[in-house]
Amino acid sequence: MPWYTFRGPVVVSAEGDSDRVIDDVETLKTIDGLVWEDEPMADELEDPELEDCDVEGGTIELRWTGHELEVRSAYEAGVVLEWSQIDALRRHTFDCWSGRMGETLANEYAARSGLRLDLAPEEASTVDVDIED
Repeated sequence: MPWYTFRGPVVVSAEGDSDRVIDDVETLKTIDGLVWEDEPMADELEDPELEDCDVEGGTIELRWTGHELEVRSAYEAGVVLEWSQIDALRRHTFDCWSGRMGETLANEYAARSGLRLDLAPEEASTVDVDIED
């Protein structure tokens, strides 16, 4: 069964001052491994284009890549998805990153650290996808 991993940049700023972007590498590395596992994003999937695809998974995970902090979400599908279905899953993922799930993770992290995470600073179309068979 194929896996679809979506990736996008994360912007970190000071809580209460979104114009003060944090780019200190050591600080960004401390965020590596932060995960939202409370509920899989696939559970919120309502797109009719994906209803018969047996899509599962979709945690939110932050990773330091060696040059930037990125957000990742991986799903397993029961079938090989067409490009239009991959795009629908990309939009769903972006909506979760910028919606309730991503905001909950960001708010919980801000309360602990004083840093604000923006998991969706760009457009959904800029989210990359890696496909593994």
